Amino acid sequence: MGNLDNLGDLTLRYVDTRAKRPRWRLNGAFNLNPRLKAGFEYNLAAGEWTPTANWIALIEKDGLPGLSFGTSSDRIFTPPGYQAYFATLQKSFDGFGAYAGISYSTYEQRLLYPMGISTELAPGWSTLLMLDGRKTHLLVTRSGARASLTVMWVGMRHPGISTSWSF
Repeated sequence: MGNLDNLGDLTLRYVDTRAKRPRWRLNGAFNLNPRLKAGFEYNLAAGEWTPTANWIALIEKDGLPGLSFGTSSDRIFTPPGYQAYFATLQKSFDGFGAYAGISYSTYEQRLLYPMGISTELAPGWSTLLMLDGRKTHLLVTRSGARASLTVMWVGMRHPGISTSWSF
């Protein structure tokens, strides 16, 4: 999550698909305080702007999980114009982390149950296997001090790439 050492993050993503909305995405997030981010998502091919926000309500400590709440556009491959609202529990363990949550999809008008597990492969390298409530995705990330590069297998079918910078 954000900190006040930087103003925020900028992420650009490409997914190899004919679907317009998930193909190109630009995200900007601004750190309002160490536990609150607010920003935007712009799906370039679909011309869709969406607000994003994330608030860390509880920081993981003393063996208890962290808890966050947020909003963003609905899941990847849903039509433009839909928002998701979510609560997520996350916990770190020796060598890996896990999260589980509950998300309200305005597209499906129902609750979904996203979850995932991540592991550090080597210093600066990590992987994330996630279920967004409907589809499974695999991500491998190379992280640096202020930038990262992620190779994605979206829906276990579509290759993609994402890069992120802290500013």
